[in-house]
Amino acid sequence: MSEVDEKDVNWLWPGRIAMGKFSLIAGDPGLGKSFISCDLAARVSTGREWPDGRPSPGAGGVLLLNAEDDESDTVKPRLRAARADMRRILFMYAVDKGRLFTLDKHLHELAACAAAVPDLKLIVVDPVTAFASGIDSHKNADVRQALTPLAEFAKHVGVAVLGVGHLNKSSGPAIYRVTGSLAWTAAARSAWIVAKCPKDRDRRLFLPSKNNIGNDKAGLAYSINGQSDPPFVDWEPDPAYDEIDKVLNNQQGSRPPPRQTMTNTSDDWLEAFLDKGEKPAIEVYEAGRAAGFSEDQLKRSRKRIGAHIRRVGRPSRSFWRLAAEIPDHDHGGPNADDSAVFSGEHNGDCDEASPLSGDGDGDGDEDEDEDEARPPELVADQPVPAEPAIASPSPAFHRLKAAPWLA
Repeated sequence: MSEVDEKDVNWLWPGRIAMGKFSLIAGDPGLGKSFISCDLAARVSTGREWPDGRPSPGAGGVLLLNAEDDESDTVKPRLRAARADMRRILFMYAVDKGRLFTLDKHLHELAACAAAVPDLKLIVVDPVTAFASGIDSHKNADVRQALTPLAEFAKHVGVAVLGVGHLNKSSGPAIYRVTGSLAWTAAARSAWIVAKCPKDRDRRLFLPSKNNIGNDKAGLAYSINGQSDPPFVDWEPDPAYDEIDKVLNNQQGSRPPPRQTMTNTSDDWLEAFLDKGEKPAIEVYEAGRAAGFSEDQLKRSRKRIGAHIRRVGRPSRSFWRLAAEIPDHDHGGPNADDSAVFSGEHNGDCDEASPLSGDGDGDGDEDEDEDEARPPELVADQPVPAEPAIASPSPAFHRLKAAPWLA
């Protein structure tokens, strides 16, 4: 140790999210985790101060890895509502002919993509378990095998990596509640849990479960402002000192029994509908509405029955199929290019946008209000580059040269 140079932690969000480290946000569905990740990405892209008033290190680039939400009808509207500088943000969700990017196999591709983003400060992986395909996310050894190279990548490049996860239904301390293995939380230098406020159904809490490198034990409170379309995160300025273990235990004790009848009905209907073969997502929505089911119900049912999404073309079209079904790549039109889709400001709109919702193929995690209202405008003193900071990227990662530090 005598030869090791001591240095201070380099913070992206002082006391909460560090540069060169893996951090984690987890919570139950419907609490706005993806809204929070978009809010944080927007702040990085413009250099605005953090929700607690702490200063930003300056505007920088952001890379969004998203396995579920459509970039054109879900992610970009949320970023716009959060006042993001779109020219500093790059989005990707697949790699090489429809195969999902995985943490244990595609770090060279991640490095190449990171090298294409000027002044990259933040990478968001949402949800992080979706990018661990091929490993058993409940086994510590498998999770470490996937996360250790990612943590080393973050350390070498000096970028903050933020994973988004879910909570399981078990009881006990919050540190054991992240879906899958304890290794997900153990790998994170800071872990934050979002939960409902026990005293206010519309209020949410953003509380620390673990913070190995910061002294900040206080959390924050927020709500999802549904008066805007799309909604956005409305942070409270004062710290929240609630203990996350007590908050979660309180919720478990008061959790109502699940509504089995409607859940089973929508699950059974969707499984029977997809049993006939792969269907375009828009056809699923239309048939589902005719049968009395909302889009959010169908999206949740798709997850419960394990149905898969296949996206093809540019602008992309989505198809749903059962897990056991072999997809017919000629169904629904030619599949001339099923390679990675990865887009910045100039990507075209997806033709799968729903006539009833702006959620696209999103995860259905957030409750959205249809009331019309203007999102907050970009304030005049925010730094915005005179020219686009990020050029339109290559359509597939395998066409990019791997970054030299992973060569």
